[in-house]
Amino acid sequence: MTTLQNNIEILNKKAISFGILSPTKNALDKSIIDAIYSLRIFFKEKKYHNYEYQKKGENNKSLKSCKILLENKIIDTKVSLYRPETKDGDPRIWIYKLKKFVSPNDNIFLIVREGNLFIFNSSKIDLKKVLNEQNNKNEIFLFFDNFKNESNIAVELKDKLKKISCLGFLESKKGDKEVGELLERQLGISANSSKNPDYKGIELKAKHNNKTRANLFAQVPNYTHSLSKIKKITEIADQFGYHQNGHMVLRNTIFATKSNSQGLKFNIDYKKEILFETSVNDKSLKDFAVWEFQTLINRLKKKHKETFWITAEKKEKNNKVYFKYKSVVHTANPNAHMLIDLISKDIVTMDHLISTKEENGKIKRIEKGPLFKIKPRDISLLIPTVDNFDLS
Repeated sequence: MTTLQNNIEILNKKAISFGILSPTKNALDKSIIDAIYSLRIFFKEKKYHNYEYQKKGENNKSLKSCKILLENKIIDTKVSLYRPETKDGDPRIWIYKLKKFVSPNDNIFLIVREGNLFIFNSSKIDLKKVLNEQNNKNEIFLFFDNFKNESNIAVELKDKLKKISCLGFLESKKGDKEVGELLERQLGISANSSKNPDYKGIELKAKHNNKTRANLFAQVPNYTHSLSKIKKITEIADQFGYHQNGHMVLRNTIFATKSNSQGLKFNIDYKKEILFETSVNDKSLKDFAVWEFQTLINRLKKKHKETFWITAEKKEKNNKVYFKYKSVVHTANPNAHMLIDLISKDIVTMDHLISTKEENGKIKRIEKGPLFKIKPRDISLLIPTVDNFDLS
């Protein structure tokens, strides 16, 4: 495992969220670094600095105290946050003394704690070595040791899941799709359509196939936004759907870097802070659906403040399906400021699930989404992994 991977794993286990900068040689030479979108959102969420309210120019520069974490000590310095008069006032950041401890393209981690900014070079400092118990008098050891690892509710839920796992294979009444509902029944959770987390503030996500993408959250676009060209989600099926049992439906995946077979893709507008769904085939439907960045970020933070991603083993016998719950990945405190960047790289994608059902003799079109999804292997990029454990 690389130093960078070690450091991310340690921060994740302690549920420490962080921003990242990778300054180029040119940025270090000029003592000026672009404050990228994910960092701006990170600062805003941590109530450290909001570039949106900052005016342009040298007179409006914000100069704050901060600290650089080295292997055996913490040093005081300052950070400059400002928007220049030129280039539309694109946000900038500079950390004094940074050149002494950083090479071009190093990964610089930024942590905000109790209103203070802490910086360390993740490319050169291996936290696994620094946080060895033998260094328990070290300033860095003490800094990270003060972060709490696991909630009491998480410990309670872990114990309950182990007891459920000991029951062995449990019969599913609805086949493959019931792996989550079956678990919730065992935990005494009644069926509901709430967007809130499932168990005392902890979200439960159960799967029996780690090759398929995991659901992050469902979020409809903002139909009332002035830039929206649709008034309801089913209009997308009218324009881009296909016939199934005599009705227009639409089930497909939306990416940012490429269009799908219906010619649909994402268009990310960082200036307007809007995620658009757009048609590459029909100019009149360019950027037809609107999701504000902040809506998606808030949705992720609310849904996955703390989550258990549970893997089950599936068994079929006598035309019946059974599940045994095997392992858990425990995540907490999502790095929500990374969401838009991960969408831009197709690490987070979105599925339309527009179908039809008969209700009171009439055909009704429904959308069980749109669902924003991520591959299980990439979850830790967005939501820090606190723990992995076997239920057996």
